[in-house]
Amino acid sequence: YRNIDVLLIDDIQFLIGKPSTQEEFFNTFNALLNSGKSIVITSDKHPKLMKELDERYRSRFNQGLVVDVQPPNYETRMAIIKKYAETMNVNVSYDIIDYIAKNIQSNVREIEGAFNLIYARMKMNESESITLETAREILKDTISPDRPSIVTPSIILEAVSKYYNVTSSDITSKKRNAEIVLPRQIF
Repeated sequence: YRNIDVLLIDDIQFLIGKPSTQEEFFNTFNALLNSGKSIVITSDKHPKLMKELDERYRSRFNQGLVVDVQPPNYETRMAIIKKYAETMNVNVSYDIIDYIAKNIQSNVREIEGAFNLIYARMKMNESESITLETAREILKDTISPDRPSIVTPSIILEAVSKYYNVTSSDITSKKRNAEIVLPRQIF
């Protein structure tokens, strides 16, 4: 491994408690670093939160770029689905894209899998478009209505603005109009 250009290690936390593996990784890490090679490490925890991790590893991990990658937000999920549809040259209605983006929040692979199910049905039926109801039926095993959904401030804002027939920007603005006082208090 010391002669490669890029080393990718997933779930580095599994090295904790394995002294000989840790030692070999430490020496490989140093050799690659000294040779100007690239090292990408992933973990389910920040290095500072890995209590059992030796300090020499923690300091080396922290000398690089430490990034916390979160699941994509609603707007990003919408953009991902639109781009995926564009790449596959498929025309899918906004309602279906919105349905997928609102109901699949965990990761991009699930989003793409749901889209692929819709695409496959379109290809099998040689149909140019699919209705929202058909999409719900296709995705019934992927998107479970019994599964608790994650409630975010943006979802609450959208629901309140829709219920009171005001815009989201009105609720979050500094306006003092009587018609937005109650929706703002609820939000």
